[in-house]
Amino acid sequence: MLRWLAVPLLPKLRQVVPAILGYARSLPTAQIVEEVSLGRLDVGIVRADTPRRDLEFESVGQLGYVLIVPRRLVRSRSGEEVFSGRPIPYAELTGGGVLASTAASVAKDAGISLNRVLQADTVSLLLAAVEHEDVVAFCRCPPPQHYHLSDLQS
Repeated sequence: MLRWLAVPLLPKLRQVVPAILGYARSLPTAQIVEEVSLGRLDVGIVRADTPRRDLEFESVGQLGYVLIVPRRLVRSRSGEEVFSGRPIPYAELTGGGVLASTAASVAKDAGISLNRVLQADTVSLLLAAVEHEDVVAFCRCPPPQHYHLSDLQS
């Protein structure tokens, strides 16, 4: 979420508070809420359903999900052959959070059989696994209108 929601807001925040020093950390949702509650963090970015009601919160954007499939697993332009009923090697983020449960639900609804073969601690490692192995992965992303040409080029 930092990549798509927080980082683009930094220039606007610096216009309002030029001397601000940002510190980007990737923490589990519960820990972010706890750190903000205890005053150890001024701001945390989490899903809309996670803040405690005694904390102030505001929506800063929406993210969706995409299934990233390496080109070598796609045998046609439509990509339908990837999902021909056989289990697909799948990499996911560690922690078993909302992303993992949502991925499992979406795959089930789509009739896709996922065979989890790797868990990664960070999105960067997850994407590296997709890049270097024959695995697919679900990732959070902004709605399509937020993509820039440079994001889509490989």
